[in-house]
Amino acid sequence: MHGTAVSLDGRGVLLIGPSGCGKSDLGLRLVDAGARLIADDAVRILPCDAPQRGRCLMTALSGGNGRMMVRDIGVIRLAADQLADTACPLCLVVDLKESRGIDSGFARLGAWSALPDRKVPLISLPAFDLTSVRKLHLALERWGH
Repeated sequence: MHGTAVSLDGRGVLLIGPSGCGKSDLGLRLVDAGARLIADDAVRILPCDAPQRGRCLMTALSGGNGRMMVRDIGVIRLAADQLADTACPLCLVVDLKESRGIDSGFARLGAWSALPDRKVPLISLPAFDLTSVRKLHLALERWGH
C-alpha cells in the first residue's frame, strides 16, 4: 500500500494521501518526536491477528526498512533505534491534505474501504501544519486503542 507507517508506543499509524502531500515529511517529524518508522512509501498490510485484538498488522516490504525519501534531500537511512523492530497493529489512518482548506475536524469512525470488515479510525489533517504532530497524538489517544 502506498503510504508511510510509524509506530507510536506500539500503535501503528498509517499516513496516506496523494503523491507530494507530505507523508514522508510528517513521518520524519513524528520520528523526530519519538515515533519509530515502520515503512516509507510502501507499507505491507498483513492479515488481521487475533492476539492484536483483531487488528491488521503493518510492516515494511523487504528491502525498504529504514529508508525514507526526503524531498529536496533524497533517500536517507534512519538509525536502528528509530525503526520499529516488529510488525505493528494498525490503529489509526491519517488522510493527509496539502492545504489548510480542508475540514480539519476529525472524521467519524468508520470502515476504511481498503480494509473491508475492519473499522479503523480515520482522520484528515494538513500535513504541513505546525500542529499536525500534536493533533495526530491526540487522535491516537482518543480513538487508537
